[in-house]
Amino acid sequence: MDPFVQEPTDGLGGITYSDEQLLKEKGYQFIKQLGEGSYAKVYLTLHTKTGKPDATLACKVINAKKAPREYVTKFLPRELDIIGKVAHPNIIHTDAIFNRNNKFLIFMRYAENGDLLEYVLRKGEIKESVARVWLYQLCLAIQYLHVLEIAHRDIKCENILISTNYNIKLADFGFARFVTLNGRPIMSTTYCGSLIYASPEILKGKPYYPKCSDIWSLGIVTYIMLNKTMPFSETNTRALHKLQMEKQWNFRRKIIPTLTQGVMSLVHKMLEPNYKARVTVDDVVDDKYFKEYGLEMTETEKMALNYANKHKQSLQSQKKINVSDTFITGMETGHEPFYSTTAVTTDSVTAGLQNTDKTAGAQPAPPQQPEENFNGTEAKVDAVAEARDSALSKERGIDVETNSPTIV
Repeated sequence: MDPFVQEPTDGLGGITYSDEQLLKEKGYQFIKQLGEGSYAKVYLTLHTKTGKPDATLACKVINAKKAPREYVTKFLPRELDIIGKVAHPNIIHTDAIFNRNNKFLIFMRYAENGDLLEYVLRKGEIKESVARVWLYQLCLAIQYLHVLEIAHRDIKCENILISTNYNIKLADFGFARFVTLNGRPIMSTTYCGSLIYASPEILKGKPYYPKCSDIWSLGIVTYIMLNKTMPFSETNTRALHKLQMEKQWNFRRKIIPTLTQGVMSLVHKMLEPNYKARVTVDDVVDDKYFKEYGLEMTETEKMALNYANKHKQSLQSQKKINVSDTFITGMETGHEPFYSTTAVTTDSVTAGLQNTDKTAGAQPAPPQQPEENFNGTEAKVDAVAEARDSALSKERGIDVETNSPTIV
């Protein structure tokens, strides 16, 4: 038996030998385990297709027997339904979904640069010239979702991934949901995400409009990128809500001279405590701040948004994924996915399942190539994905030759 894939004895529901052999027949080869959560494990895998370049993927394996019942019956079906319908250059691409022996295997694009929190902890405050591009890409991903009447409900640095060519990808749809019914907005009653990213209306404990809360979380993410700290350090819910409502936050003193009035104004608009006065994602995308620096949608981003506007009703009414199916295709919409190399790190995958805050502790090491690859397989970058992602980087001014974002 392969030394990598032993039959599990710990009850966590990892990949068994029989699982690996079956998936190998479909072109999926498991290279190594990246990490695990309370009822999920993450593996680095390689997908081989005849006539196409090999693709490096991350596989999230969810053990339905160990997961909370509410997650399996409510949140997981929503996640599978949504990730099978979305396709955007700034959203992680789901390659395929399998259901086997009460385990769900979700194969997603993988990239080597980890998540945004790891990057900030490793590199420090992000230059505004770089943060501007990443914020714009993130806004376009959220705009696309909101057009489809989908709220992410867990936007945070751990769920924002950085591709090989330093493009932003929004990931982890464990709390996402459609937010309209028969054309009318649905208010959420579920507390989602991490405390530090939660909007005032969520902390208030009353039904809230999740699209509005997405924008608050986006504001927190932007603040963290620019300041390498959080706008609020309070962990008591009541006290935190009071600080939010009174706008008791400031940019770090040493950072202010490096920032433009445009970006500071935009963060203030997103961190407006009154959700009725808070900007929408369309307002943010159309803000003069981006226009001043010549940022606009690429052709693939326009295609994705146009598709969303044209098919949003049919996508929402489309038959939901049957979670009892053995094989669930990653794309049900019939349109081609927008390939881009995307990172899925252990923390960003498991954080949504555990629903816990990630503290700024020791910096985890970036994924490394294994010294000895299992099954004689070496991890390779998807050549098609890398080429398209590189083109997007260059169009936005990111220097991929030096392998670092050097926007001026």
